Formats: sequence, C-alpha cells, structure tokens
Amino acid sequence: MPESSVRTNWYATRTIPMPADDERAIDSILIWIEHRPADGSWAVGRASDLTQRDFASPRESDYVFSGFEIDDALDAANGALEDDLVASEQDGISAGAQPFLRRDLEDPLNEWFWGRRPG
Repeated sequence: MPESSVRTNWYATRTIPMPADDERAIDSILIWIEHRPADGSWAVGRASDLTQRDFASPRESDYVFSGFEIDDALDAANGALEDDLVASEQDGISAGAQPFLRRDLEDPLNEWFWGRRPG
C-alpha cells in the first residue's frame, strides 16, 4: 500500500527526532492517530522510520491501540508520546512535540462525516 493512501486516514501525527548517534540508526519516531471508516474505530500507531521502510504501510505490531472511543485513542497516543519525549530528553533532545488534542481529531472527523470543513 503506498504511503499516500495510508496517510489519508491519519488525523494527527507527531514526530520525535532521535539522537544522531542512535545505536539503532533510527532518525525519528512517528506516532499517529487514524480513523478507520470501515468500522468507525480509532487506532494509534508508533513506528520508527516508517517512511524509510520498503513498504510504508504500518505493520500490525506498530499499533499500540485500537478501539471505538476517541478519548481512549487520545490517552493511548499521548501516553506513547510522553514515553518517547521523556526518553528523548534523557538522550539530550528536546523534541517539543505538543500533546494530541481532541480537536485534532474532531475537525477532520466532522469533515469526513458531514463532508464539510468546520467553521
């Protein structure tokens, strides 16, 4: 699956840079929240260097949450984000990624559901 079709379902993303001397040669970690229109569920993923893979589609093991409650998705995404931000700070990197907010998800959801932009 091409990256562009994967990203169409992504509502919010945060990227955390990794140190230049990372022993695993990871440049960044991506955390995302996606909506799955087929069943109305939410999923949260976390992957390192997703765009550098041969196939950009997330693997099942990249997902840290799947469920139907928007608040549970936000909690899972912010928990993963906080864990990675703390680890980055311990490595001397200040990523400055902002927490995921409900409006990050509601505006695109309303656009998808109602077919119009908010406001």
